[in-house]
Order: sequence, then structure tokens, then C-alpha cells
Amino acid sequence: APVTTPPRFDADFLAAVESELAHHLGPLASVLVRKSGATARDRAELFLLLSDHIADADQRRNFIRKSVAAFRNKR
Repeated sequence: APVTTPPRFDADFLAAVESELAHHLGPLASVLVRKSGATARDRAELFLLLSDHIADADQRRNFIRKSVAAFRNKR
């Protein structure tokens, strides 16, 4: 049987990140969160991968700042 690795991020976490990203990118957020969630090694990398899709520099910084602050103490 193939060895499967458990997902790095739980579904509730990804849903919350998707909700925040949707403020910037609309319905595209769900696809980006799913793809980036499969490749990112940790939360910081996930936020950076997703922020690359936000064209406006101020919005990009706000997304990263809000995401890191919101999920700092959650596992």
C-alpha cells in the first residue's frame, strides 16, 4: 500500500486562511489555498506563497501581518 503523509494543515485552518485571502482574490482563493497548502512546508511558507498572488504591495503586507497574528497561537 502506498504511504500517505498526513496533511500539514488542518481543514479549519485552511478554511480560515481561504476566507482571509478571498477578501483580496475572491473565489480564486480556494484553488490557491488548496494548491499552496499541498506544497508549503509550514504556515509561514503558506502565507508567503499565497501573498505572491496579491498584486498590491500594501494588501500583500496586510494579508501576511493579519494571517501571522491570527494563527500565531493556534496549532
